Amino acid sequence: MSALIHDIPLDALPGAMIKVDTHGRIQNFNRVADKAMRGLIVGESLVNRLDAKAGAFLTAILAGEEQSCEDFLEFEACVDDRRFLFTVGLLQIADAQFLVQISDITEFREISNQLKESEQRYRSLFLEHPDAVFSLDLNGRFREVNRRTTELTGYEYEQLLGYHWETVVIEEDRDAVHRHFQQVLEGHSSSFSCRITDHGGRDRVAEVINVPMIVDGNVVGVFGIAQDRTEHYRLEEQQRLLETSMAQIRDVIMIT
Repeated sequence: MSALIHDIPLDALPGAMIKVDTHGRIQNFNRVADKAMRGLIVGESLVNRLDAKAGAFLTAILAGEEQSCEDFLEFEACVDDRRFLFTVGLLQIADAQFLVQISDITEFREISNQLKESEQRYRSLFLEHPDAVFSLDLNGRFREVNRRTTELTGYEYEQLLGYHWETVVIEEDRDAVHRHFQQVLEGHSSSFSCRITDHGGRDRVAEVINVPMIVDGNVVGVFGIAQDRTEHYRLEEQQRLLETSMAQIRDVIMIT
């Protein structure tokens, strides 16, 4: 912080400002700081107002034990039931005084923590989902996949990222899947079955649900969920063949 600020009254500076010495004792403060910190007293220790970790860090800054490439250092601290961002800069070298700017970030941190928690819940739902879950960009390339998707396709995570969905869909089904993909890009959900060939060359049947990823009213990608229905269709085919065989046997018996 510039030494020129030394001659400016603290009440003329924007925001909450506190002037402290190298021991953290308060030398002066403005009305905004007094309101934010709920009653400051000249001569009291600002360090004692902070939680233990933040107080130790402020003490290290004032003692010159913390260095920065900038003219100031920042840290967060809890004061009573509020959370503040402290910006500390050397005000005047001769008097070894520091200017501390305080910003109340309580609401910001609450919103930030809520967003972080929401993201972690989404990540858990995405990664731990029992079905294959993936996202595609507007060109149909994989942007993100969960573990079940790698098991279904036989490709590793790094292999799938950037690959087009055509990589795994058999050629005969690609036109139909492409039509469904275009439908989703127009903002409509789509469900369909298709045949895929995994990395080991084995054919599988997948039932897929695709939904548009919409941000600010615009489709920015496709979110998909796929179930491996190979065994289900295999059993259905066996059942169909068995029923056909039984019908033929009954016909032979009747003719005989």
